Amino acid sequence: MLSQEGKKRSFGANAGLAIVLAIVAGIVNAAGFFAVGTYTSHVTGSVSMVGDELAQGNTHLAGAAFVLVVSFIAGAMSASLFVEGAKLLGRARYAAALITEASILTAFTLVSALWDPRPSWVDLILTGSLCFAMGMQNALVTRISDAVVRTTHLTGMATDIGIELGHLIFWLREEGRSKGLLGRLVLLLGVWRNPEFGKLMLHLTIFSGFGVGAIVGPILYLRHSHLTMLLPGLLIVGLVVFDLVGTLRAKERAARLAAATSARTNDVALAEAAAEDLPREAMPATAEARPSARSLEGAAAGAAPGEPVCAEARGEVI
Repeated sequence: MLSQEGKKRSFGANAGLAIVLAIVAGIVNAAGFFAVGTYTSHVTGSVSMVGDELAQGNTHLAGAAFVLVVSFIAGAMSASLFVEGAKLLGRARYAAALITEASILTAFTLVSALWDPRPSWVDLILTGSLCFAMGMQNALVTRISDAVVRTTHLTGMATDIGIELGHLIFWLREEGRSKGLLGRLVLLLGVWRNPEFGKLMLHLTIFSGFGVGAIVGPILYLRHSHLTMLLPGLLIVGLVVFDLVGTLRAKERAARLAAATSARTNDVALAEAAAEDLPREAMPATAEARPSARSLEGAAAGAAPGEPVCAEARGEVI
């Protein structure tokens, strides 16, 4: 799920990654609002808050909102550095960054649960840490999917869903123009073959996953308070473990296949070598190698008078 990038990724790999991380983002964004009083999975609201607070002369609140924007950008930058560093070291390129994100969410849970009430500057650090984690996640998913999947905000998803629905409706209209009712029904049933349908399903998956997280997160927070933030961290760790186990199994299968192929190749080579090294007496005589009766008689007749004919000339087998 994490080992392939860009166009090499299948729909299933993108969908699996999208649903898990969209749920994570939905929980962090919605439950985080109860915890810190603001949404943290995107920067649009924070940038707007900077302008609103500056207009009202609240420079300290504008500065706090600006810190959230910078935290999100710093998270995205850190994720990119993680990926490039792991690439140079030849290690799993996304596991370390995702584990870091899970660690940040766990640290948020511990600090917010153990330090209550707390100073406003601690709240700002906690809020910034959630923005940092969401920036990391969004950058990672964008890198892995070649910008096909984004999980921390839905404005772009909603726009893509509308565009793809428009494309599909136009396609059905044009393709079904010359068809009867039955032909249009068959066309509708086969709409899943259209590439736009695959994109639509992927974006609907992200939208639905975020929505599920946005519903489940607040429900859990109202019942379990700050401990709710352990859930997205556990989901991320589970995703990493699942991918690592799958990668190890794939390597084992590839190694067994390579070993079997090598063994078959060696068996064939040994058989060919053995065939070449067989003694001539053990090989069946060919038509050219067998002496004909006429040639044997000629050899016997050509022998000198009184000279015994050798066994080979008489064609006798000794």
